[in-house]
This record gives sequence, C-alpha cells and structure tokens, in this order.
Amino acid sequence: MKYGRPDTDFLKWRWKPDDCELPIFNPYQFLELLRAKSLAFVGDSVGRNQMQSLLCLLSRVEYPVDVSYTSSEQFKRWKYTNYNFTIANFWTPYLVRAKEEDPNGPTHTGLFNLYLDEFDEEWTTQIDEFDYLIISGGHWFFRPSMFYQNNQLVGCHYCLEKNVTDLTFYYGYRKAFRTAFKAINSLKNFKGTTFLRTFAPSHFENGLWNEGGNCVRTRPFSSNETRLEGHALEMYMTQLEEFRVAEKEGKKRGLKFRLLDTTQATLLRPDGHPSRYGHLPEENVTLYNDCVHWCLPGPIDAWNDLLLEMLKMENEIDEIFFSLAFSFASRGVKWAVPARHEAQLARLISVSCRAINTNHSARHGTTRSKPCRACRAGTSCLPCLVVPLVVPLAVSYRTIDVSVTVPATVPPTTVPRRAISVPDRAITVPIACQFVPAWNGTRHD
Repeated sequence: MKYGRPDTDFLKWRWKPDDCELPIFNPYQFLELLRAKSLAFVGDSVGRNQMQSLLCLLSRVEYPVDVSYTSSEQFKRWKYTNYNFTIANFWTPYLVRAKEEDPNGPTHTGLFNLYLDEFDEEWTTQIDEFDYLIISGGHWFFRPSMFYQNNQLVGCHYCLEKNVTDLTFYYGYRKAFRTAFKAINSLKNFKGTTFLRTFAPSHFENGLWNEGGNCVRTRPFSSNETRLEGHALEMYMTQLEEFRVAEKEGKKRGLKFRLLDTTQATLLRPDGHPSRYGHLPEENVTLYNDCVHWCLPGPIDAWNDLLLEMLKMENEIDEIFFSLAFSFASRGVKWAVPARHEAQLARLISVSCRAINTNHSARHGTTRSKPCRACRAGTSCLPCLVVPLVVPLAVSYRTIDVSVTVPATVPPTTVPRRAISVPDRAITVPIACQFVPAWNGTRHD
C-alpha cells in the first residue's frame, strides 16, 4: 500500500444487508442517473473522505475537471464534462458558524466558539444550485468549545472556565444539526434532496486520538462482537431525532430528506482505518494514528454503494409518479412495481386513501362510493386530482389495479406538483382506492 500497510485482507470484505442484495457500485449507472445534476458534500473531513471515495469509483469512467472557485482544498468542485455532472465539497466541521478562539485550548486541541443558532454562510449561501446534498458531522464536536446563542455565551464543552456551565458536546451537537437543517429548509431557491449520512464511529483502542490510541485490528467485527453504545449511540440517535423533525418541516415545502444510514456497517470495520499508514512516518500530522478516516479503497466505498441504491430508488419512485400521473390510454392496466420498497410504502396506502376520502367527503358531501358533484359536473376537484399522486407513495408495491376517471376540462393550473397539462379527452384506468378519483393523460414508459 502507498504508505506501507502490510496487510490487504481489509479489501476482501464488504457490507451485505440481511434481507436484500447490495450491488457493487456501477460508475456508469451512477453518472447516467446524475447526468446534468450536481451533488454537494457538506461536513468535515470524513464527508470529504466519502467524496474522495466517490471520485475514485467514478474514475473508471471519466476523470473530472477541477472547476473550483478557490484554491482551497476545503472547497473543491469537480465536473464530469461528458455527463455535465458536478461534485462539490463544503468544509464545515461544525455545520454552524464557528471561530477558533485558542489554537491550544485546555487539551491542546483548540478551543472553538460555536454560534449554535447562526448559519455557516460558507455553505448555506452556495447550495441553492445543487440537486443533492450529503450532510454529515461528528468528530469535531469532541473538542473543547464555547456555546453561543443570540450572541450570548450559554455554556461550553470541556472549556474548564469558571462560572461557565459545561453542557457537554451533546448539547452543541444537537443544536448544530437543528440549525443546519433549518438553514436548508429556509432556502427559498433550494429544490434538491438532502441525505443525512449518519455518524461513523471511530475505533481507537488503548487511548483516545490525542492520547496514543490506535487501531491495529486486521479483520472486521462480527455482529455479536460489538454494539453501538456510549457517545456513538447518543450521537446517532440525536441525528435521527433532528432528521425526523427536519424531514417533517421539509415536506411542507416539497423538499426531500433521506437517511443514508452507514453507522452499523461502519461500526463493524475497525480494520478499515489507515492507522499509522495514512502518511509518511516522519510527517507531522494531527492524527498520527488515524482511526477516524478510511482507507481507499476500503469500507467507506460501501457508503457510495448505498448512495447509488438510494438514488436508484428515488429514480424509480419518480418514474412511478410520472407513469401514474400521466396514467394510461387504456382500461384495466395492471402495474408491477419493485418489491424491495414494499415495507416502506405498503403501510401508507390505506392511510392515504382514507385521508383523501375523508377530505373529499367533507368538501363535497359525498361518500367514497360515489363521485362528487364537482366530478359529475366535469369541473376540477382537488381531492380527486391528488389521489393519483398519493398512490405512488402509498402503493403496496405489488401488481395492483388502478382506476382513475377524470373530466377532460381540468384546468392545468389546478394540477398538483409534478403534474403537467392534460390532453382534451378523459380516460378511465383502475385504481387501488375504493373511491374513484380523477385523472387523464398519456402513457409514458
């Protein structure tokens, strides 16, 4: 290996989910899916580590061109010209505005002022243009820090200052993610999808990173050898809690939040870190024994395996949206939908249909067994129009019958998001809800 690592067994293991297959990363497929799109990594050096993994994986197809706006390694942009696809990295180890107060601090690792309710404009002012964000963070929060809110000092983490309450790093960690998600949800022009890449535990043994700790294992843990606990578990759970809140708020704006959960796959790979083989022996580096970052190639490549599968799922759902939204120019068409999303969507169908029917009844004074007066009169009916767009998220992901009838006079302005204007004719297609809603259009395969 480049810096002398003597073993290569860590290259022979890869993550395998329990109930499905995770295909090996296909760079051609990735670039095709993201043709004319853009992806930004927002976070610390572990996030940059994932970007480097992705760049390496994609190099089998094409080498990107450096299109960075600055010479700083912390803010790089790469473009795959044949695909018009851009990757960028935004360095923001705390996700919020931060300033180094003392380069030494109480533990000689620096002391940082964190403004927990203020956006870090180094990234929040630049992400409007991106289609996908991968946000992450964690290990910098272990360093001593002072917490500010409303420009007032409210506490700290291990600052060892008199009359300053030690709130622990968990406090700052939660607030930082909350503010970062708030920043994304408050951007008026951002229409992209945000992935939260979950916390990646380190594997220091016999001491912390600044106390001589190291990672010398040469094989993965088995599932019964270790478990997520302590600070790693707390940070993981904090991320999930803040993610769910942000996801709920994002839905109000039509924004997508997705969870890229790499924690368990990462926890089992103590063998995948560079340790002392991430640099030259005489080199002066902060992490001499690096048990935070990941070898390339190595376990971190699985993060991009998962990312590609999630992007494929997004694309499949989009295809279902468009196909059902446009519907078919025939009767009784049966749909086959990929089975692997069954659990996610099956539980939504009855809830979605029930909500639509209730709304429809309240607005139009009808039961779900009869079309409403607006539908019978051939005018637009928003609850009726919504159902075909709800069903793709609620479909049981088995072959289903879908029945939809719509008047030909539906004004395009009343058509919900993701839909386009309809042709001058009405068609009927079967649907899973008992209530018969409305739609018309042309088949798109």
